[in-house]
Amino acid sequence: YYFVEKNALWDELVDLWQEDVEITGIVTEERDGSKRVLITSYEILDEINYDDDDILGYDEIDDGLHDDMYFDEEEAEVQYLTY
Repeated sequence: YYFVEKNALWDELVDLWQEDVEITGIVTEERDGSKRVLITSYEILDEINYDDDDILGYDEIDDGLHDDMYFDEEEAEVQYLTY
């Protein structure tokens, strides 16, 4: 499990749930194997300028790998910590 610490950036990201974002943060691993994430910054991916050569197209992704990478909102579990 990944536990995301609730802070001001987390509150902003909740409003951006339909956007693709790149998140930067600090990850610490707990003794039970779970991970705690403290978000320190984020950037909306539409605002980042990528070269076409840097982007892997869907036709270039192996079907098995693509299935593993797919994010399903309905199955995803988000947990956060409050202090």
